[in-house]
Amino acid sequence: MSKTSIEWSPGARLNRCRASGATMGTRYGAQFYAPPTADARAIAAALDAAVRAVDAQMSNWKADSDLSRLNRATPGSWTPICANLAAVLVRAREIGRETDNAFNIGVGTLVDRWGFGPGAAANRQADNEWAANRQAAGRHTVDRRTVARHMVDRHMVDRHTVDRHTADRQTADRQTKDGRTPDRQPARPAGPANGLSGAIDARRRTSILRSPVPSPCRPIDELLEVDVARGRARRLADVAFDLCGIAKGFGVDELARVLDRHGIGAWLVGIDGELRARGCKPDGSPWAIALEAPDYDRRGAMGAIDLVDAAVATSGDYRHWADFGGERLSHTMDPRAGAPLRGDIASVTVVAPTCTDADAYATALMVLGAQAGCAHAERHGLDALFVVRDGDALRTIGCGAFADAGPAG
Repeated sequence: MSKTSIEWSPGARLNRCRASGATMGTRYGAQFYAPPTADARAIAAALDAAVRAVDAQMSNWKADSDLSRLNRATPGSWTPICANLAAVLVRAREIGRETDNAFNIGVGTLVDRWGFGPGAAANRQADNEWAANRQAAGRHTVDRRTVARHMVDRHMVDRHTVDRHTADRQTADRQTKDGRTPDRQPARPAGPANGLSGAIDARRRTSILRSPVPSPCRPIDELLEVDVARGRARRLADVAFDLCGIAKGFGVDELARVLDRHGIGAWLVGIDGELRARGCKPDGSPWAIALEAPDYDRRGAMGAIDLVDAAVATSGDYRHWADFGGERLSHTMDPRAGAPLRGDIASVTVVAPTCTDADAYATALMVLGAQAGCAHAERHGLDALFVVRDGDALRTIGCGAFADAGPAG
């Protein structure tokens, strides 16, 4: 069970409340304005329960999750699943069709094969044994090293919070250099980076002797069948499903539903940079959200947007990546190529009505690329900002509300 923290500041008519905790291998946060009669602690407990439920249902790191049970089931056999997982699987399948396989949750086997998923630990163990055998035979081996940096509280709830997070990060960096673990993030065992619940290893860089052979992913309709009415699903092929491109967004929407059920009219919720906002602050100002610059080596903002009654998510190549023979490859899989995404897109930010959609579309548009992705976003009424690497420089391509976005930097 995660440890939840809550704080509130009394106001004339509304109290400003904050709640946060650990979930899905990262952090969630909520800021909301509640009347004095509201039970802030009960609301915080409900928020924590909501994200823990999503993690327990959709984690590919938890052996007893609904998703893990589905992934272990014999292809063709039906597996009972909860309503939440059924809804996410259906929406993932819809977006997969719509984007012509650019978004495909059937990449779980590929994610493992390339060293980013829950099977990566087993892969590394096999690699270590292989290397040991090579060494015993008197042959040259390559040293494999993992460099990890925790990614905590990437969501930035307002400009005051941006400054506070910057100060916290500087303090955490100093503590890390001194060999101490930052108080805000408990030490965790080293492990893969991009699962829902599991060890945080968010800046993974590994030298690998041999790259897997690319294996294109079949369309999702050939891999998955969902029976919503009967609460069940089945694999149509021996593949693993990975919800890392949509489950956090759904978790954010679950946080939103909790606050809506409690009658809260002004709130901002987020999980690891995926955010959703309702209304404005009591003074009428919108929620100011910092957009992170796609920098491999340091954290910083390249700009900010105002978020009102919408959700925002960003997918990028700069947080989870691996070095394959000197080539830096993103953890984002290109289902059509069956390998890590290659290209010049550094990040894609999407604003959509729900965070489930914003999360999934950010991944899909990154795979599609700037030209096809922007065209797709415009056809479907999405606001999207592409940050493109141009040598050592960055340039932006925007559509919808981002059409007039200035240069990256």
